[in-house]
Amino acid sequence: MADPWGVTMGILGKKVYVCDGGAQCICAYDMNSFQLVNRIPIPMCSKGSLHCACHHGINAIIVSDYSAHCAYAVTPQGDVMFQYGARSQSGSGDGQLSNPRGVCVDKFGHIFVADSGNHRVVVLGSDGKFHRNILTRNDVIGSPVSVDVNSNGELVVGTNTGEISTYKYIN
Repeated sequence: MADPWGVTMGILGKKVYVCDGGAQCICAYDMNSFQLVNRIPIPMCSKGSLHCACHHGINAIIVSDYSAHCAYAVTPQGDVMFQYGARSQSGSGDGQLSNPRGVCVDKFGHIFVADSGNHRVVVLGSDGKFHRNILTRNDVIGSPVSVDVNSNGELVVGTNTGEISTYKYIN
């Protein structure tokens, strides 16, 4: 790989997917043999920092593209299901991202994007449509760079200042 950043587990833990920004692809590895089984091209992504998460509900890999200010849902065949954000146009409004980093998906299919340049976490539906912003500049110290959902259903956020916090986001 040329520039691996993001890694995520596939359904049932049979595959691991690694975003390779340098080669502009997602490498799929078999977890039993540790062999490369597929390279999914993602030419729409820029070279550099790409993070990913599996979305089992729509059978897609969610990719955040730091340099292009976008997030994409890509099928295992390489088809783009949706794009969130205007490619290469940073912004802070609904439908815009600024240097997105980590992504994750919860058990309800919500997609969380660490929108580091805007100091917030963006929540999307499974269709890539904007739901809301959470953990904005007033809620988080530093820029969010990583997100995940823990076994208690709480959102875990890591920041560029090295802090890790958990948040209850569903009542």
